[in-house]
Amino acid sequence: MAASPPPIRLPAQLARYTCGRSLVCCQTPWGVYLDGDEPDTIARHLADVGGLAPADARRRVAAALERPGRGLLSLRRRDGGCALLEAHGPERGCSLQRAAGLGALPRTCQTFPRLVTRVGDLVEVAFLLDCPTVARHVVAARGGFAWAELPARDFPYPVGRVAAAAIAWTASRDVPRAELLAWRAAWWAALADAAEARALGPALAALLLRPEAPGARDDAPSALLAWSPAWGGPISDALRRLHASEADLPAPPPASALEEGPSEGALTATLAQNGGALALAASVLLQHAGVHDSRPALDAARGAAWQTLVAAALAARLTDAGLGVDDALVMALSTAAQVARTLPTSHRLGASF
Repeated sequence: MAASPPPIRLPAQLARYTCGRSLVCCQTPWGVYLDGDEPDTIARHLADVGGLAPADARRRVAAALERPGRGLLSLRRRDGGCALLEAHGPERGCSLQRAAGLGALPRTCQTFPRLVTRVGDLVEVAFLLDCPTVARHVVAARGGFAWAELPARDFPYPVGRVAAAAIAWTASRDVPRAELLAWRAAWWAALADAAEARALGPALAALLLRPEAPGARDDAPSALLAWSPAWGGPISDALRRLHASEADLPAPPPASALEEGPSEGALTATLAQNGGALALAASVLLQHAGVHDSRPALDAARGAAWQTLVAAALAARLTDAGLGVDDALVMALSTAAQVARTLPTSHRLGASF
C-alpha cells in the first residue's frame, strides 16, 4: 500500500493566500528559467488539456523560449514582461495557464510566491514578500508567527527542494536540522515579544548583528541603516512597477522625495507603531533561513533583518509623503524585497554579509 503524502505546513497568517493577479511576478525584474524537461511537459499539457495538435503545441512553446546564456533556457521577454503575459483587457493574466491550466506552467510559475520544501516528515511552505498580495496578508494579519496545516490533497504545488539533515549555519559549520528549527522558533517568539513591548527596533538590530542569539537586543537600529543614494533608483523603479501592476495601490511619491531616508525619530516611531506587521514580516523572511534559502542560515537571518529595516524606513518615508499607513507598509515590504534581491551586497550599508 502506497504511503500517504506528507502534510503541508505553512504560516497560519498566509494559509488563505490566493493569487491577487497583480502580475508583478510576470514582469521585470523577474525571469522564468526552465529545466530541460519542462518545454516538453508544457507542450504535452497544451495538447492534452488545451486541445492543440501536438505539433502546434511544440511550435507555440518553442516560440516562447529563449536562451539567455550557455546552458540556460527561459521564457522570452516582451515589453518588460513574459511573452505569454496578457497584461491588459478582460482576460488579463497568463495565456498559457488560461489555455491548459496550472499544470502547464513552469514549476517556478506554478509555485510563486511560495517556496515548497520537504522538511523531514512534512512539506513546509514559505512565502516571498515580493508579491504585494503576500504583503497585504502580512499587514492585515500581524501577530506572532504561527503554523497551519493543510492536507496534501488541498495543495497542488510541487516540492522544489529537500532540506538536508545538517544545515549550513555559517560557511564553515553545519548544525543538525532540529537545532536550526528550534533556533528559528526562538527568534519568532522573540520578535513577537519585542513587537508587543514596542521594542522591535532593538530586536531587529540584534538579528542583524547577533543572529545566533535569539532574544538579544541592540540599540540604535537607525545607525545600521544609513540611507544610500544607491537605493534611490531600485526603490523608485520597484514602486512604479507596483503601482502599475496593483490597481489598489496609490501612486508613489516622486523619486526626489526618496533621496533621503527618514529621521531617526520617524524610523523609531514606525517600528514601534507598526511592530506587529514588521515583526511578522521579519518572521516570514526568517522562515527561509537554512530551509528554503541556500545561503548559510546566519547570513539569511541578517538578510531578513536588513530587509525589514529597509521596509520600515521606506514605510516612514511613504507615510511622510502622504500615503496611508497600510498602503505604505504593503508597498514598502514588497519594494524592500525586490531591492534586496537586486541590490549588490556592497551597497547594503551596515550589514556584514
